[in-house]
Amino acid sequence: MQLFQRRSPALGGGPLTVDGLVGPRTIAALERLTRSTAPTAAAAQPPSPPATAATPTAGALQVSERQVDGVTEYAIRSGDDEVRFSYWTSNYRNYKPHNVSRHSGARKGLLADAQILEIGYSRSELKILQANALKESGGAFGAINTWDDQLVSWGMAQFAGQAGTLAALLAELKESPRTRASFSRWFVANGLDVARGEYPWRNGQTKVGWHVVISTRDGRTLRGNDGWKHARSEPRLLGAFMLAGNDPAIQLGQIEFWRRAFLARAIVKHVGKRADGSGGGAVRRFITSERGLAVLVRLHNWMPGHVATWSNRFIAELQAKNPKLDLADPFHWSQQLEDAFVTRVCDERKRVKSGSYDTLLPSTSRAPAAASCSRPLRGRQ
Repeated sequence: MQLFQRRSPALGGGPLTVDGLVGPRTIAALERLTRSTAPTAAAAQPPSPPATAATPTAGALQVSERQVDGVTEYAIRSGDDEVRFSYWTSNYRNYKPHNVSRHSGARKGLLADAQILEIGYSRSELKILQANALKESGGAFGAINTWDDQLVSWGMAQFAGQAGTLAALLAELKESPRTRASFSRWFVANGLDVARGEYPWRNGQTKVGWHVVISTRDGRTLRGNDGWKHARSEPRLLGAFMLAGNDPAIQLGQIEFWRRAFLARAIVKHVGKRADGSGGGAVRRFITSERGLAVLVRLHNWMPGHVATWSNRFIAELQAKNPKLDLADPFHWSQQLEDAFVTRVCDERKRVKSGSYDTLLPSTSRAPAAASCSRPLRGRQ
């Protein structure tokens, strides 16, 4: 029955609550699709449950709330796993409705390095991952942000709702054999799915691509930004994201997606062309240290377009200071030039966005990164 309820929108029966119960709306959908009539509503109802409490179905969440110092705190539980959070109050700085404060109950350190290496990471990529994940979310894979223009951001790298990276991640979690069951448990069972096609975006615009699809408890189907706006207001859905972040399979799925969609894309951006369009190359040809690549990957995590624009600006500045070198050719770079470049990136990030940029990179070094990250084809002077 849960399978039918999940597939009802696609079949033309309309959105249904996925609870396995044959209620009036489920009966109506069955009648409409089969062009038949149920004998009686009573006959269609499941037998009365036994007196003892039934074991919750996979994905069933218990939601409760209490007042803590005058603020409503929500507790969302699945089995022995529980998370708690509250919304910002109206007297909080930059208040908007449904802004989530930090949540408690995040489970960290569930994955061994060997598990991450097994899915294709090199040692250097693992260090870059650790440096970035620690900075973005403190290593909490269920971290939620609902207070900026992305509407909902989630995970170790704060995959973004409005920008589309969160829906793309969810699509991969849904399709991968490693995470398919977990996706169904945490998301589909709680009314959240993803689809590909046209969806409402911002300012009345539409886009085409992967997007969230939410079936609300009052029977509506909300897509794209409309879905993310609803998710912000629904403690059960936010709790599902937080609890999903405690699932080792989901954690590994986030890590696998991040390598392909963030790390790999950042280090192959073409930079350093001469004024006539010649020369230059992938970022990893110029910046070869673990630390330097970690800084640029973190920049891509925040603002992907800045990787190329900032790199080109700082390479031009260094070229002006070193006229005897051809910095469009990676062979002419030295460790001293790379250090000067990375310092400029860090300083610019601090200038345009408050907060430290370079304090959580202890796992990386200035040694050349492993071959899968960087190809040190240049001489070191």
